Amino acid sequence: MSDSYENAEIEVEMERTEFMGREYQTWSVEQNVYKVPIDDEEEDRLEEEHAIISGFFSTTGEDRLYFAPLTRPKNILECGYGRGHWAIAIANQFPDSTVCGVDINWEALPEEPENLVLEWANLNKNITSKSKSGELQQGKFDYIHSRFIAFGLREKRWPSYVKELRSLVKRGGYVEFVEYDFLFQSDSGWCGYDPKQFAIGQLSDYVRDWQTRYHSSDARASTKLATLMGDAGYKNVVSGMYQVPIGSWGDSEHHRYWGERNKNNTKRLLESFALWPLSEFGWPDSEATVRSLITRAQQDLDNPHLRLYIRL
Repeated sequence: MSDSYENAEIEVEMERTEFMGREYQTWSVEQNVYKVPIDDEEEDRLEEEHAIISGFFSTTGEDRLYFAPLTRPKNILECGYGRGHWAIAIANQFPDSTVCGVDINWEALPEEPENLVLEWANLNKNITSKSKSGELQQGKFDYIHSRFIAFGLREKRWPSYVKELRSLVKRGGYVEFVEYDFLFQSDSGWCGYDPKQFAIGQLSDYVRDWQTRYHSSDARASTKLATLMGDAGYKNVVSGMYQVPIGSWGDSEHHRYWGERNKNNTKRLLESFALWPLSEFGWPDSEATVRSLITRAQQDLDNPHLRLYIRL
């Protein structure tokens, strides 16, 4: 592919569409790939989300970026680097490694480390054959990290995606998947009520239904990852489902602190994840009604009696 064609392609991919006061990637919206904002507001939310996940799972006081027993990885791949918070952090932690990040919303990152290579990729397609940098080679990577891509990945793509990453990791290397189970749950059993009586239960139901009917993606892909990895031929698969609190409840100061930060970030996530799906779903039928449901769902997160959490 010529440089001029490649630059034109990137220019098209960077075009933006405004919807309900938020900015979306035009190409992703038109191709029905990723209907989540890519504006500065979402960048701030993603930065905070990275801090929450890294801090919540920390056992040493330092950010925890991975679970695999890494020592001196030479080549690292991140699928879906977003705004690069994890990619930059891992590149700085392992300065002698080469970190490759791929994402459908390609753009240069501020303070990009010299050992970080970024590349455009549509994860719904075979990424190995379409690699322009030559970084994506079979059996090359010591560690592959895939986090929070379920909202943009087709359900039918998951088996081949998991299998493709297995082909990219070297023998003895590690592949790590991290996904939310987009089903808000209550440690208090919803105080004896039906979850659908709460706006947060209604909103999450609508979004999951939209993903299935309009987007062909799977909001609960996290619950199937271990099976997918086994079917793809991975060895020594270790899986875990962690309860991440939403709000300052929990048995420890650590959980209460990160739970409160997670609550505030989840309020922002609800808008990012629900604006386009609720409007496209045909219900509700106006921006005011859409925002009303989102606001009421955000208020449910403040209910201390519900003791809400999301599984990771």
